[in-house]
Amino acid sequence: MIGLCSISNILVAKIFGKTNGGPGLGLTLGGTTEGYPYRDAVICAESMGNEVVFPGFDGLAHDHRNHIVTAPAYLYDGTPCETFESVRKMVEATCHYVMRRRILVNPIL
Repeated sequence: MIGLCSISNILVAKIFGKTNGGPGLGLTLGGTTEGYPYRDAVICAESMGNEVVFPGFDGLAHDHRNHIVTAPAYLYDGTPCETFESVRKMVEATCHYVMRRRILVNPIL
């Protein structure tokens, strides 16, 4: 399970995109309306063969096939509180998925 937020979402779009031989990915990069200063990232991700969803600044995109959760975070020109809430939801969703699936993590000591 991978949880990503802000512009780091474009990294998995590049890796998982159909144009690079991947399966394609469902992710969020914020939106294309006012308040989203990085709207060009949406066009870039879609051109790589991904599906970009627009759940709002406080929403998440869950790609269950690839086990990836993405949040817009700093891709929205919001308040620090709104950005924090976006990241918090992404972390919470990622942890919930890991605990539900009982994925074992072996830490490097």
